[in-house]
Amino acid sequence: MNYKKVLHFALLLVLFVIVFFECSKPEIDVNNPYLGVKTVTIKSYEYSISNGDTTWVLSKERVCGKARYTFESKYCIETYNKNGQKIKTKGFSENDSLIEWEINKYDRNSRLIKTKYYKSPRKHRRTTKYGYDENGLLLEKSDFSTTSKSRGREVYTYNSEGTLIEFSDFRDSELKVRDTYKLNPEGKYTQRVRCYPGGDTLFIIDYSYPADDLVEERCSMPDCDSLSFTLLKKIDNDLMIERAMIRNDRIRTLDRYEYNQSNQLVKQFRSGLSPKTDLQYKSLWEHHYDVKGKPLSDLYFVFSDSAKTLRQKTEYEYRYY
Repeated sequence: MNYKKVLHFALLLVLFVIVFFECSKPEIDVNNPYLGVKTVTIKSYEYSISNGDTTWVLSKERVCGKARYTFESKYCIETYNKNGQKIKTKGFSENDSLIEWEINKYDRNSRLIKTKYYKSPRKHRRTTKYGYDENGLLLEKSDFSTTSKSRGREVYTYNSEGTLIEFSDFRDSELKVRDTYKLNPEGKYTQRVRCYPGGDTLFIIDYSYPADDLVEERCSMPDCDSLSFTLLKKIDNDLMIERAMIRNDRIRTLDRYEYNQSNQLVKQFRSGLSPKTDLQYKSLWEHHYDVKGKPLSDLYFVFSDSAKTLRQKTEYEYRYY
């Protein structure tokens, strides 16, 4: 009789472990293009002329979406788990020495909840944590620096429709700035105001909608009128396809965007006036993807005297499980 009780208990325990394991499995996005990817090596090269010879050298600049960023490392290797989540990024010098790295942690809903940043030799620099509500909206982002011992915290507040209506930025528990948003009855933004804790206004952005596909943003800074400007954005299928920055009644920059059928940015053309020389310049970013939507290369061109010259390129090399 005792033998049967032990067997029955063991079966219940096994069943409990199976159910717990299944419930703790993260949700997998079957459309994630990184499913099956083990590592991605990302290298950016810039155009260089030395002694009359053209060469390509590793660059610290890498493109991320619509912007370029500068890193300490010359190239990086991203590591993914079998669920297609990026769990580690390592940055290397030109001679392949490890300089910096970061480690990501996710919850069972595949949401990023923690990132730890390190710098060689094995020095923990800072930790960033993310908190969400039951609908997956980001409520809080906290950051702790082990080098300066400072703490940062960003708090996000939404209305019942899930639209952001307030943003607060704290440093060491002290409020630094707060953004408040106003909306019209259709749920579109009409104003964004950034204030200091004492109530002084840093800037105001007023939003208007002259047409169904056009958004106008007028940014004004009470203490510096010369920095005020207007952004005109053309929208098509919720995607920005053109953006013009106007200051002193002159278009300073004009960006045009093209997307593929998966809504991935494939081209960004920019023309504008240099803030230093007031001379016109033109540039073009091209983004290439494989059939699943993973990036293959990013190309950066500049135009001069109607000539199109490749100045920077980023290449992606994949390894699979």
